Amino acid sequence: MSQVRIDDTLTMHYELDDYTDPWTTPETILLVHGVADTSKAWFAWVPHLARRFRVLRPDLRGFGQSSIPPASYQWSLGGLAKDLQTLLDLLHLPAVHVVGQRIGGSVAMQFAHDYPTRVKSLIVIGGPATLAQSSLNPGAWLEQVQREGVEAWARTTMGRRLGDVNPAMREWWISEMGKSPRQVMEGIFRYVGTMDITALLPNITALVIGHADQRGSEVSNYVLSSQRATAVVNYMVSQGIDPARLASRAVGENDLLTLNDDAAALALNKRTEFVLYGLLLP
Repeated sequence: MSQVRIDDTLTMHYELDDYTDPWTTPETILLVHGVADTSKAWFAWVPHLARRFRVLRPDLRGFGQSSIPPASYQWSLGGLAKDLQTLLDLLHLPAVHVVGQRIGGSVAMQFAHDYPTRVKSLIVIGGPATLAQSSLNPGAWLEQVQREGVEAWARTTMGRRLGDVNPAMREWWISEMGKSPRQVMEGIFRYVGTMDITALLPNITALVIGHADQRGSEVSNYVLSSQRATAVVNYMVSQGIDPARLASRAVGENDLLTLNDDAAALALNKRTEFVLYGLLLP
């Protein structure tokens, strides 16, 4: 078991998967999970990435095998980002590629803002900058967790999260997310209702926003993903980001495609899983 002491209240568990050739010097990808997840959330990514990269998968503070913070801990994206910066220091990793999903994506954006020299690239999958105008309701989640427990919340929200999937898969995720400590979930839900890092977005110098859809045909997936990613781009422009710095890239099951090549996206992939919009370095 790999652990490091981050501070007086946190011993952080992490997995480091490395199946690269021993005579090479691989780069490292840091995978940041979301709320009620752990490093296990990335298990299916490891075979695809670890042959070319070192894959670092920490359990964030309060989740998985990492320490549960005291009840007085003040949750913040900045605090979670600082934990990751300390982890990289202790592992002697000067800079990494950062991938974050859901609130892990929000942490990743905060990390890229606070520690820009530590980020080689940034991919955010469904990570909100704020929930202020979202249909999501952290207040209702908090009440449900307090009333019924974490697993009940996971079960109620799993349909929106996974869609129509194999029942065994659904139950596995419910069980895993239901293990999250109630104290941690209550603290997180209180915080994310007020979270807002929109003002930071124009100052992040290497940003990629990703959206995934895997429930329809290859065409409908591509269209829906493209629409969502376009909405993100429009929002980023409205926040002051120069549109000349934005570029789109479709990523399917097998290939990273050339810029803005919709026909190739449909020809080379059984379905298009992501449309990524990257903020290019000036």
